[in-house]
Amino acid sequence: MEIEEIYEELKKVKEPISGEDIVSLGIVSLIRKEDNKVIIFLGLARRTPRHPFEMAVNWAVHARIVKDIIKRF
Repeated sequence: MEIEEIYEELKKVKEPISGEDIVSLGIVSLIRKEDNKVIIFLGLARRTPRHPFEMAVNWAVHARIVKDIIKRF
């Protein structure tokens, strides 16, 4: 699978709160192919709020995004 095809697949993964795809939101920061592996870098830290309660809510959103990515591949 080529990197552009991977981006297209990742556009089908939605951020659970907004419903927008994770590529358009800038959550996917880089895709790199090494040997027979594909490495997907996610920029989730910049969306992490400072308040502990908000952080706990965000962990569930981050986990959902990662699970949806795994389902695609």
